[in-house]
Amino acid sequence: NTFTPREDGAYNAILINGGTITEDQTWDVPPAGFSYYFNNTTVYVQGTNNPTLTLQEGTVVKSYRSRLQIGGNSAGQLGKLVADGVVFTSYRDDSVGGNTNGG
Repeated sequence: NTFTPREDGAYNAILINGGTITEDQTWDVPPAGFSYYFNNTTVYVQGTNNPTLTLQEGTVVKSYRSRLQIGGNSAGQLGKLVADGVVFTSYRDDSVGGNTNGG
């Protein structure tokens, strides 16, 4: 995929819709000026095979009214997150990962 920043620099993000990660996944670092953006959603990392979500160093994750839940609420629903050198912040924080709120 090719990501082209908007000319005005606003809303440059990779939108993550809610869902459940049940297999190991690695998310690459987004292109410069972009971040992953969770908007009013929940992403679960869980399953009987203990899936791992790996976010690569240098990744920026922004969120608004969202959560990333590792492991489930019932027995055997395990999960792992590997996020060394990853920034988790508000969608309003334009100091890292580009402008995700248009301001």
